[in-house]
Amino acid sequence: QEYPDFSMVCSGIELLDYITQPYEANFQIYNLLAFFLNEFYSQRRDVVFYAFIIKLLKFSGFNPQINRCFKCRNKIQYRGYFSVQKGVLVCLKCGLKEDNLIPVSSGAVKSINFLERASYANIKRLLLAPDIEEEIRKIIVKFVSYHISFIPKSWQKNEAGVV
Repeated sequence: QEYPDFSMVCSGIELLDYITQPYEANFQIYNLLAFFLNEFYSQRRDVVFYAFIIKLLKFSGFNPQINRCFKCRNKIQYRGYFSVQKGVLVCLKCGLKEDNLIPVSSGAVKSINFLERASYANIKRLLLAPDIEEEIRKIIVKFVSYHISFIPKSWQKNEAGVV
């Protein structure tokens, strides 16, 4: 159990190091890192990890836009698609005209939105079902590798999916 946990922490720190500028003060990211390191070994380490990555992307200006369908502006009812290239959500109807989309459930969309917006005190209230966690993991890995052109070494070595 210790190696996968260590790998998750390392991947978060690697990503933080890659997308932030040295000697640039950013109190949002500093507070986020403090939360991550203080809370990671709690019972909700998966939620803490995904909250860290999603908020890090947001504070760095890289966050995907997944509140509503990018084209028609409707909310996703049950299932939709995520466009890795555009970093947006597309509903089933509008997704018929798009290529390279990842299927996504409304549960994954709601979970990502919650993790992006929730206060640090409320983050650990979220329980992730294994299938939702897998959807979030796929979206994060593909989005980060496409838009930031970087994959933490620990993500590359763990094909089974610690992240």
